[in-house]
Amino acid sequence: MEQELTLVRIGHSARLERLLPQALAGIRAKELSPEQIASAAGRRLLFAAALDEYGPDETFFGLLRTFRKYPDCLNGCLGGVIIDGAGELYTKQAARELFLRQIWRAVRSLASRSLRGQALFITSISKQGSCT
Repeated sequence: MEQELTLVRIGHSARLERLLPQALAGIRAKELSPEQIASAAGRRLLFAAALDEYGPDETFFGLLRTFRKYPDCLNGCLGGVIIDGAGELYTKQAARELFLRQIWRAVRSLASRSLRGQALFITSISKQGSCT
């Protein structure tokens, strides 16, 4: 049975609004607000963050705060990250903050329970439309 994907949208951009319907075509998905992330355990998550020219917004930092407050909220989750930036600044930094420093804690927890090498792909979309 196919498990439903849960989209966690952080900010909005026109490009991300065009990309997400294409990326999620044919996939059962529902949306979870960043404020509800504490109830995300056991889900398949896609974090989609839009950054403006000044970087992450208050919602982004609120999400990081929730991860710190509820360190086990992502137990049993599988996830991916899409970061869309108005320019080339801040996208990799935001991905590091969201994934490497916060979500990695959940991955380490799973790894200690015999998880064996699953591939993970992180990308950011630059203003020019190229992926890095």
